[in-house]
Amino acid sequence: MVNASNSLPKSILASPFIWLAVVIIAIGTGYVFWPSGGENKIPGGLIPGKNVTSKINTIPSAGATHLRSGEKFSYPDSYPTSGPHEDADFNTGFHKKPLPPTRIVHALEHGNIVLHYDEPSAEVMTSLRQWAVLYTNPWSGVIVTRKPGLGKSIVLTAWTKRLTLPSYEKTAVTKFIHSFRGRGPKRPKR
Repeated sequence: MVNASNSLPKSILASPFIWLAVVIIAIGTGYVFWPSGGENKIPGGLIPGKNVTSKINTIPSAGATHLRSGEKFSYPDSYPTSGPHEDADFNTGFHKKPLPPTRIVHALEHGNIVLHYDEPSAEVMTSLRQWAVLYTNPWSGVIVTRKPGLGKSIVLTAWTKRLTLPSYEKTAVTKFIHSFRGRGPKRPKR
């Protein structure tokens, strides 16, 4: 067996430049192969569905105007995907209580995805919580909010996009999130 330290001059091994190069290469390799901030992760190693796009509805934009402080707005749809909305802070993540539609639309305007649920199984609830933790960026996050009356159905919304599922389908949810996350009118490209 050849000992590497015997075959290289000791001055090379003692050189700070060699060690700096080794550290830079190690960091670069880690950067390329280590997932960054959940941006490309898919829970459970799922592969996005291929036939989901035919189920996604595109809803004509109702605009993106901001309501004045205290002004109310009633959407003609239970799951609005655009329209007048509050210019107020919102939090990505998991919400046990329903969020006001005017805040949801503001979140969609920023490029977030909203998953509406009501009474999912424990397994589905775990998946919904994983999505909420995985994507937390306010410009490309996931918001999971309760919507009474849905039962086992799941409704996903993005800016002018909606997908209604009679029950949770991992591949459909994955495809929707990865197709529209980070693509609101305030930031249409990611």
